Order: sequence, then structure tokens, then C-alpha cells
Amino acid sequence: MLEDKRYSASVAVSLLQQAAAAGNAEALYALGTWHLFGKHVKKNYRQAAVFLERAEQLDYSEAAYDLAVCYEKGAGVDRDTNKAFGLYMKAALLGDKQAKYEVGRCFYWGIGTSKDRDAANVWFDAYERGESPRLSIKRARIAQGWRSTEAA
Repeated sequence: MLEDKRYSASVAVSLLQQAAAAGNAEALYALGTWHLFGKHVKKNYRQAAVFLERAEQLDYSEAAYDLAVCYEKGAGVDRDTNKAFGLYMKAALLGDKQAKYEVGRCFYWGIGTSKDRDAANVWFDAYERGESPRLSIKRARIAQGWRSTEAA
């Protein structure tokens, strides 16, 4: 039974490698995460980063997020919080929910960007509501406008 699982895993890796060579973002992401976590292959952060970067270049949001984590921690790549912030932002704009929170965290603490608590709150709001940060900005502006007219 154990040999069957190893055989199945090696077949899956081979098929994913073929799809990745053809430029399939999902296959690149799968191989990246498998290398990142040591699932079905030996854990290899550098190889994970290579696969994740190729998937990120194809606008695969989850790959952009995981690659951002790699850059923030220095796993398989040189630690670069500016690059991490840019990748969190890309992933968030591509719709990755957790990346919206991470963008907010980066703005809040000044990780890879300057501290901006207002921007952090917009991103935290977008994360909590599961929406685009543009809607959160509009909501904040409308609320601010209402507060301004109430004070007058």
C-alpha cells in the first residue's frame, strides 16, 4: 500500500512538472507549495520560490501571497520586506483575502512600506468585509462626509 502511494505521488509530480513546463499556473503553484511544505517531494525552499515566482508572474494570487511570505521570512530567497509588501499588495488586488489582511498589517507596522494607520484600516476593513479596498475607501469617505455635515 505504501508503495502505491509513493508511485501515485511520483506520477502526480511528473504530471505536474509537464503541466508546469507548459506554463500552467496551477501546476506551478502546486509544485511550489509541495516544495515549500515537503509534501510528496523533499522540502526545498529555493525550488519552492522558483515555482511560486513563475506562477506569480502568471497572476496566480495564491502564489503571489506565498511568495510574499517567503520574501518576508527569507525562505528560499533573500529577505526583502519591500518585495514582500509588493507581492502582498498584488495578491490582495488579485482577490486573495488573507493578503488584504497582510497589506493592512504591513501598513500598520511599516513593514516594507511607511506606516500609515489610515491605509491599514482601509485594508483591514476590506479583509473583514471580503470586498475590494476601493469599496472600503468609498465607505470611509462617505462616513467622513456625513460626520463633516453633522458637525456643521
